[in-house]
Amino acid sequence: MDYTEFKTYLLTFLWKQNDGDLVANLDNLISMANAELRRALSLNGQTSVANIPVIDNVITLPTAHVTIDAVGVVGGGVLFSGTPAQMVESATSGGNYGEDGLYFVQGNSIVVLGNIDPANPQELAVIYREAVPDFKADDASWVADEYLDLYVYAVLKHTAPFLREDERVALWIAMYDSALQSVREDEAFHKNLAGSPLAGWQARTAP
Repeated sequence: MDYTEFKTYLLTFLWKQNDGDLVANLDNLISMANAELRRALSLNGQTSVANIPVIDNVITLPTAHVTIDAVGVVGGGVLFSGTPAQMVESATSGGNYGEDGLYFVQGNSIVVLGNIDPANPQELAVIYREAVPDFKADDASWVADEYLDLYVYAVLKHTAPFLREDERVALWIAMYDSALQSVREDEAFHKNLAGSPLAGWQARTAP
């Protein structure tokens, strides 16, 4: 489903294909749903790894990142998140990212210590959680592909106040909450199943 198809589906679902005001503002309402889903979703499928050359003390992160799960020097050690004060304290004692393993996130960048050689850069391996994509910009969204019900209800709960359909606000919120809970339960089930011993599976499936 591309972005235009998603918008058409929403308008058809609401029986509002000819509502000019809604059509004109639907992009903004979808953006509001995206912002909410970015805060609400934390799934295994959102985890990505990027190897980033260290050519400066400020290293730009992938634009799609939401949270950093782990950072390490490729071929070296693990880095640990520190506060700016801890970074200053480490810097005054001559520390660097290869020895002290400290970094902190500043906006869309990681700040590390030490002398950087751009001609012979090391690499950081960054494990991060990807954001819910910008459906309009990408014209594709794994949320719509895998969790269409959740995405639709996330948008509809924002359309109800816009349309002044107060009687539907509670309905869309309830359906959104139910879909989100189902997604989280499904995620928890698969996490637990992934760590289950084979013997337990055999016991459950044996006649």
